[in-house]
Amino acid sequence: MRDALKKGCQGILAIHWRTRGIEETCSFFSQFPWHLNLTFRGFYDRYASLLVGGEEGKELANILRSLQELGYRWIGGAGQSECGGFSWSAGEEEKVKKASELRGRLVDLRERLVRAGRENEAERLDYYIKTADWAILYHQTAKAMLALNSVLGKLEEARIKGDQATAKQLAEEALSLLPISTFAQAMKTYAENIASRGELGVLATINAKAFWDFREKKREIESILGREIPLPYLKPDKIKPIIPSLPSTIGEKESLSLPLILISDEPLEIKLFYKRLEEKGWKSEILKDKVKNTYRIELPALKGGDVLLFYLEIKQGEKSFTFPKEGASRPLALSIWSPSLKAEFKEPVDEFPPSPPSNLKAKEGLYSLQLSWEEGKDDTGIDCYLIYRFDGKKENLLAKVRDNWFEDYDVKEGLTYRYKIFSVDRAGRKSKNASELSLRISQFPLPSPPKDFKGEALPGGVKLIWDKAGADVIGYRLEKLEGNEFKSVKEISPPNYFSQNIIRLKEKSGEPVQYRIRAIAPNGKLSQPSLTASITPLPTSTTPFFSASFEGTLKAEPGGDGFSSFPPVFADEGIGHSIYLNSDNWVMYPHREEFNPQFELTIELWTKILSTEGMPILVGYGVWREHGYFLQILSGQIRFSIAGVGDFDSQYRPPLNRWLYLCATYDGVKFRLYVDGEEVASQNAEGQPRPSASPLYLGRYEIPDKVYFFNGYLDEVRLYPYALSPEEIKSHYEEAKRK
Repeated sequence: MRDALKKGCQGILAIHWRTRGIEETCSFFSQFPWHLNLTFRGFYDRYASLLVGGEEGKELANILRSLQELGYRWIGGAGQSECGGFSWSAGEEEKVKKASELRGRLVDLRERLVRAGRENEAERLDYYIKTADWAILYHQTAKAMLALNSVLGKLEEARIKGDQATAKQLAEEALSLLPISTFAQAMKTYAENIASRGELGVLATINAKAFWDFREKKREIESILGREIPLPYLKPDKIKPIIPSLPSTIGEKESLSLPLILISDEPLEIKLFYKRLEEKGWKSEILKDKVKNTYRIELPALKGGDVLLFYLEIKQGEKSFTFPKEGASRPLALSIWSPSLKAEFKEPVDEFPPSPPSNLKAKEGLYSLQLSWEEGKDDTGIDCYLIYRFDGKKENLLAKVRDNWFEDYDVKEGLTYRYKIFSVDRAGRKSKNASELSLRISQFPLPSPPKDFKGEALPGGVKLIWDKAGADVIGYRLEKLEGNEFKSVKEISPPNYFSQNIIRLKEKSGEPVQYRIRAIAPNGKLSQPSLTASITPLPTSTTPFFSASFEGTLKAEPGGDGFSSFPPVFADEGIGHSIYLNSDNWVMYPHREEFNPQFELTIELWTKILSTEGMPILVGYGVWREHGYFLQILSGQIRFSIAGVGDFDSQYRPPLNRWLYLCATYDGVKFRLYVDGEEVASQNAEGQPRPSASPLYLGRYEIPDKVYFFNGYLDEVRLYPYALSPEEIKSHYEEAKRK
């Protein structure tokens, strides 16, 4: 929003992809144009205070900010694609742990509100508690389903071989992994928490994709075991009315038909009460069940200027309650507007200039100075405040704000700052006088040194790990022992504020190294150094971590057993034999930690491409730009992608129907593509491969969409944890040609 304002944009066009709660997003967007200095912190302070008052509101604001700072879905992960194929994606364990901790704080806060007799405020926390429950339960379901998929791959291979005993044993193992109760509880939790049409749409996507996949896996297990696996029935905790689309206004002479959904497993009687605001008595009618537990609320057309009130009475046997729960004392309301109604606006007469703001105060923040004041007075109303700061020579306009507070981050310790604040009224007149204040900034504290700093040895490098950053840290300075002193080798910014900080560094194998780290404060000062980590890098492997030749078997050595969707088709061509892949035939290798290179990567293979339509994947591991790596054909050319490094579009267009030797390398500074032993393209790049926990696929992407399936032959697929040299690549090509 601030960037758009700075660039002079006329507005913001936003698309909501259901990755966060829509209410808070829209609320911030709607408030910002009227409060241009509205911050993330300030928004949640006010938002939480409207939900829960007092000190509890401040605590809630901190919790909601922490949840939002966790980012996408609160738990990370890829979620599910609405417009593409489906695949299970678990969250990140550190974020799941943090979300669980924050959920516990919400529950504790709710219980305290109930004990204080503030049930209405307590109920407003239920949405956030259930949202966290859903996210954590879905994460647990996805983890189980990913483990289940690996077992089902082995089961399918046993079926193809006709080994029924092994298939049945694997089916029992798969059944033990099938997260029946966890997924059922997740679905129940989500359904009971629906508050909008958008969330109904998410539920539809879950039913059409996640539940469909779960059901198909369940049926596959049932077919092997020869028995039905029952699903649990979870009784709703309480009857919950849902009106997914509820406007606040309707046009004159427009009747209104609203959908109503009731989560219940028992027969209900629903009575609608409605009236105009001026009427004394309520009209009522019984709503008829359209489809199971869904109804239509039909409201009459009224003239412009009227207000229509309505509420529901819901009976279940002898029990009854109203919605909203206050019933007739606090019903739902609809304003009726008319295009013919004309508002008469009189420009207020500006007789006096505004008074300056009063009770100006200042206090030191964390590397900042926080100003606050009470509003000025004016007959037309206060529009904004002008804040000036004296820099030792002249007064400069520092900011124009519409709130009655401002935080100055551009301050230095040991200096005295003098501020003047003027009021500006809605007629544009500035107060004659200003509120003034001077304050000397004391010495800011140094940031705390990083905690739990440690190192791990890697092949050809080291991994350094330390605790998440505090609010007083903007980055880190990494120091390495060279000779007898530590020297700065790298600055790391921004830091990770929510989970461990982790970096990997290339080093010479077998040569001990020592590192330490310092935190950097917003004013640039450094903390005391952390403890020193001493590590000796492991030897670098010079052999592939995956090698598949397809000589009548899918087994990769190394790489483990492969599993195909249908019986594999081995061809008598290539280097000995090869494998034919298409939309019905692809190969999956269960995840291994060795599939994650630390610094460099080589993918080499022989291929005969029959079609370049779509975006076919030759080698796929992970999710594009999220984690893992890919060798694919995009727009007819070879693309090499590594999450954490980037995309290399080589511009090389492979020919069809002839065998090619392809080798793609990344050496830490450059992508390269070799064809038949010769380099054909390169691109500068930097970064480190981002590890994945996905299976390794040949001939498809993790999402089983037909656009990603490869049509052609593969042979001699090898993956190395380092970049092969041009000499090695030429040698491999010539050696394979002789075969």
